Amino acid sequence: MPIDLKFPKIKKISTSFDEKLLADILNIPNVYFPNGHFEYPVSLNNEKVGNHLNSLFLFEPIAKQAQALDWITKDIELFCTNQNLNFNLIFAPNQASVVHLVKKLAKSLNVDYALLEYLPTGWFGDNIVYGSIKPGDKVLVLNGVSQQGRCVGLRLPSIVKNFKASVEAASVFATGNGAGVKEAIHSFGPKLYRTLELELESFTPANCPICQADKNSQPVPWTNYRDLVIN
Repeated sequence: MPIDLKFPKIKKISTSFDEKLLADILNIPNVYFPNGHFEYPVSLNNEKVGNHLNSLFLFEPIAKQAQALDWITKDIELFCTNQNLNFNLIFAPNQASVVHLVKKLAKSLNVDYALLEYLPTGWFGDNIVYGSIKPGDKVLVLNGVSQQGRCVGLRLPSIVKNFKASVEAASVFATGNGAGVKEAIHSFGPKLYRTLELELESFTPANCPICQADKNSQPVPWTNYRDLVIN
């Protein structure tokens, strides 16, 4: 059965990923919460305010399944081959679940990797905490899930360019379908790998339609669901 029929709010983007294997991944418990009111990243007082989401997708339970990571790695490798990509470095957030994928892919492709500081709340830091980006490096930016598309479309690429390196392509297992994702698609064109697109929109608190419909509705921090998986 096609993915979009079995999982109505999920659209399969990768044409090469086997439908059955992908369904097995989506059937892993606590991967996708299609309806709700979630906060991502978690707000840090008044310094940083998290966005409100109408659904939530977690990479953590997927990363715990070695076979699932193998399937994802192989499909990204196929994408790299089909696009004739030439890069020597993978750059990704230092999120534990994503690092599992980065290490597996880097080893398989025989390239280096570097990791950006990642806070448990979901915010990115400013420092590279593993590896390095050197002038002239050719880089694949990668993430497990991009709710808004800004991580692979803007934040990670901007850091790469600050080091006078070039972004060759971007890879992310699952994205939402909001404006930031559309911008990333426009920027990268065929050099953006996505396995899945979700009915997952992100709003500022002031523009959240869920809050507007119910003034008493409070978003649940995404970490509540993540911690159920990793503990």
